[in-house]
Amino acid sequence: MQKPSVRLTLAVLFGGALMITNGHSAVANLAESTPIPEADTVRLDNGLLVVLFEDHSAPVVALQNWVRFGSADEDETYAGVAHVFEHMLFKGSKRYPNGEMAGIIEGAGGNVNAWTSSDETVYHLAVSSRYWEKGFDALSDAVLNSLLDAEELRRELEVVQEEIRRGKDSPDRELWQRLGQLAYQKHPYKRPVIGFPETVAKIDRDALLEIYNQWYVPNNMIFVAVGDFDRARMLELVKERYGSVPAKRLPERPRVREPEAQEPVVDVFQFRADLARVEIGFPGIAADHSDTAALDLLSDILGDGVNSYLYKGLKKDANIAVDVSAYNYTPLDPGMFLLGAQFRTDRAEKVISELGRQARLISRAEIDPEHLESARTRIIAGFSHSLETFQRVARSLGSYAQHFGDPNYGSAYIQALKSVTIADLHRVARNYLDPSVARIAVLIPDQDQAPTESAVLEWFHGGVQAVEVQEKSGSRSRQQSNTEPRVYEIEGTTLVVQQDSKAPVVAVRAVVDSGVKTEPEGKEGLARLFSAMWDQGTSTYTAEEIERKLDQMGGSLGGSNGQDTVQFGGKFLVEHLSEGMELFFDVYTDPAFPAEELEIAKDDQISEIKAMSENKFRMLFDELKRIFYKDHPYGHPGLGSAESVAGLGAEDLKAFHDLQMDPGRTVFSIVGDIDPDDVVDLFR
Repeated sequence: MQKPSVRLTLAVLFGGALMITNGHSAVANLAESTPIPEADTVRLDNGLLVVLFEDHSAPVVALQNWVRFGSADEDETYAGVAHVFEHMLFKGSKRYPNGEMAGIIEGAGGNVNAWTSSDETVYHLAVSSRYWEKGFDALSDAVLNSLLDAEELRRELEVVQEEIRRGKDSPDRELWQRLGQLAYQKHPYKRPVIGFPETVAKIDRDALLEIYNQWYVPNNMIFVAVGDFDRARMLELVKERYGSVPAKRLPERPRVREPEAQEPVVDVFQFRADLARVEIGFPGIAADHSDTAALDLLSDILGDGVNSYLYKGLKKDANIAVDVSAYNYTPLDPGMFLLGAQFRTDRAEKVISELGRQARLISRAEIDPEHLESARTRIIAGFSHSLETFQRVARSLGSYAQHFGDPNYGSAYIQALKSVTIADLHRVARNYLDPSVARIAVLIPDQDQAPTESAVLEWFHGGVQAVEVQEKSGSRSRQQSNTEPRVYEIEGTTLVVQQDSKAPVVAVRAVVDSGVKTEPEGKEGLARLFSAMWDQGTSTYTAEEIERKLDQMGGSLGGSNGQDTVQFGGKFLVEHLSEGMELFFDVYTDPAFPAEELEIAKDDQISEIKAMSENKFRMLFDELKRIFYKDHPYGHPGLGSAESVAGLGAEDLKAFHDLQMDPGRTVFSIVGDIDPDDVVDLFR
């Protein structure tokens, strides 16, 4: 995982923010006066998205070719291959076989380069408008007709290996990669963009050609042109060069859904550095989420400038940190919300504790409206900086097209920023800055003594609890709104309701008398597979639609199982109680077990079974259960066997659901900031 240098939401692009603090009117004036480019878009028959913005204010043309293939799309066998393409495409093509491409462009007063991220690889150039056709010819030939010479590949792989070695000298890069490995257990964002020495060493020309032919196709690309060119001529050349290349069926992207975080995790390590560092990541959102603008503003208020909460808390007031930061990382798939600091090792406890305190405090803090307006202004002002060069305009248009599906998304984003309220900031802070699922990576200089991971976790939660203790001591009426559980018998099922007003959320759970003990003979592992597949679609909603609705409600759903139960739980903001309960019961009563998701879940479970061979204690315990319980289902391994799981189908899951999901053997519980009587009515 590579930490980008700019917000992928493109709220602030490619430079510092212009400080304007004249309140709401300044925001409105700035938003109205910012000349956001409105590009023309054309979709060719072969799927290529063409984005054109003609501007004759300077004799320059910027061209970019975005390929929707980044490190998160790689087969992990060749991790780092997306970045290798960045090195190879300008080394020789059909029209320019001897690697003279870069020299030709530079000889025309231009420059050519590329970058790679988790989500894309981008090839770009800027050239005098007199030579833009020559630049277009070179760029398009590099992307569509690269030779990928074996000898050039050998040399470039050595360069990449040296990059990997140099990266091991960077404390910030190492910290970011450690955090990525904490935050992502299954999703490929856990891998560094540059790859690993052993995977890069496996890349040969045959592998490179196969991947190139699969992914470097027009229906997986965005072409962007900005500047002093004739639109009709540009489109003519694009159609001539790119339009003649047929579309291809794209491979499946290996982007598995990251399991919902269940507990905080910590990694403390020592490294060659002068200052200690910490990065705290909270599970976040993708760029196109409806909460992106609010979280961008929250990150600005927390960590941008001398008036930010982190600066005042850790530098101005306590002077315990050298530097602080807050960042909303929003790539194509869900990212992270980050809090960070640099400090001397002897101040580690105070810094980590204060970061925990700030993470909890911001959801309750009295945010000054002027502070919000200043943050809004800084972000909107960033658009002005993005317009300073044609290269930056092209990059923003390409980024919008990649992350939002619309190169002209800028206007919508500014409107989203303008609509965010202080209540929205409190809501997203409560919803996303959850200390119970924090990922904490701590780098300690190798000459200093490192704290234990348990100590770091204790420091962090000490800061969180300081806020909660203060709230309890100052708000008795809030405590008194919590009640004892009430138990209801409703149409043959049991419902337990408890009012708890500590936070504006509601949790609902169904606990069914079922589990491993009810698995049919030969169907071992069924309960586990069932619980993993429960929320992967219904006859009403696909898995993607369920996830989208949950994102809109700030919610989550998920199943689990044990020897004696299967459980299905949900959590969402209390303002979405009714629609959250509707979705919960739709999934609970009518799971569809779609074939594509089922195969993924089976593969995951079989992989977990195979990995069991590394856990000798678990294998021994399963063998003990088998001997002790003999033919009783308690003797079954909870995961089943590779053979039994491979044989399970949707009809098995459906039969298991229909047999077990009897209201008479289910207990429902609902807890949250709710009126029990209203909830009972809704439940009925």
